Amino acid sequence: MSLSLGIGLGLTSQPRIVLGPELVTNGGFDTDTDWTKSVAGWTISGGLARKVGWDGSIYQNTASVITGRTYRVAITAVSVASGGCGIFILGTWTGVEMLTPDEYSHDVVAGAGGRSIELYGNGSSDGTFDNFSVRELL
Repeated sequence: MSLSLGIGLGLTSQPRIVLGPELVTNGGFDTDTDWTKSVAGWTISGGLARKVGWDGSIYQNTASVITGRTYRVAITAVSVASGGCGIFILGTWTGVEMLTPDEYSHDVVAGAGGRSIELYGNGSSDGTFDNFSVRELL
């Protein structure tokens, strides 16, 4: 007797990750809309967000981000000349600190305060970013 359970059915022992809808509006930075800039050091042009100097952020506030839920955050750092930038979800640091060009992804439990979706850079930051995504892990 031969046992072939799961063969060809795509069954695995790995848990399946299910993501909710995209919560970032204009995460490809296609236009200079949908984002609030807290300082003059941020620009959005040509499909990229750029941070030069100044402490501050670009952010969006949305009721779709809910305290205590887990979110997958992803972004591409196209270039990083100095300093670093990071991401906060409802005031919680996501652990994503972009110090070199790369694709970054991290899961975070949303905090209880602060801006819903925020890309922050310190005063020495000089970097360019694209493909910003925040989706709930369901």
